[in-house]
Amino acid sequence: MRTGVKSGANRQFAARVTLYAALDERLHTTTRFFGAAACTNAALVELCSLPCPGPWAYGQAINSFGLIGAHLESMNITLSQLIERGNFIGHDLDSSLVTLEQNEVEHLLRKHNRDAHFERRSLEQINRLLYCADLLTWPLRHCPSIRLYGQVLRQIRVKLGRSPDFAILSDRIDIGHHLTRLLRSLHLRQNRVVDPAL
Repeated sequence: MRTGVKSGANRQFAARVTLYAALDERLHTTTRFFGAAACTNAALVELCSLPCPGPWAYGQAINSFGLIGAHLESMNITLSQLIERGNFIGHDLDSSLVTLEQNEVEHLLRKHNRDAHFERRSLEQINRLLYCADLLTWPLRHCPSIRLYGQVLRQIRVKLGRSPDFAILSDRIDIGHHLTRLLRSLHLRQNRVVDPAL
């Protein structure tokens, strides 16, 4: 991946870490959905900050995460406003928000499926990254948010008997559910998870 593209993506992901960490600070007693969103973007910051791409090629995966993240950002800001006004409530808000978000991701994936070759390459690279995060291959083991993701991915692999597949809606929902539960169980706010040096 060209350095300029990588740096540009890194800045976008870092801005979303700041955004979602601030939302998590305000809403963490109600939902950890925004903490999970901050953790996801922090993991992408860590990935883009690595000195080399490692033994995998992930350029299209990073581009896909950037496009998805940009689309979801406005929706998630609207959701946070509804929650703060008391207009979005539920028994399990974490689960409802994760499911809503991943259904929107499903819509995006189907919309962009017209370029079958690009879509297949992106999904292959994303799944390779999930596999490497699960195993915490070098140098990912040194990245705190990716290590947190590794815990989640290993739990899902044990549950499913296989590695999670980003193309499968229920697998993505499982990742979101497990990540919000892990953050809640650890009583961590996202600004304590992300390395401030990133």
